[in-house]
Amino acid sequence: MLIIGVVFVALSIVVEVVVGEISFTVLSTIGAFALWEAANVWIVENPHLRHRRHLVKHMSNNYTIIFKTINGES
Repeated sequence: MLIIGVVFVALSIVVEVVVGEISFTVLSTIGAFALWEAANVWIVENPHLRHRRHLVKHMSNNYTIIFKTINGES
């Protein structure tokens, strides 16, 4: 998303003189929303994923899972 946003914003700046005002606005808006979504993933989603990885690592280091069969043998 970040790359798409940068491409659209750069494209809108480059073709600002050539295309009309509406086309420029559409291109820059698409780029802005793509950058917004990339920032949302980076700011909101990454901390959740980091916390989840930390929790799984903590659990795998501190707990042992033992599977038992029906007749009681492990």
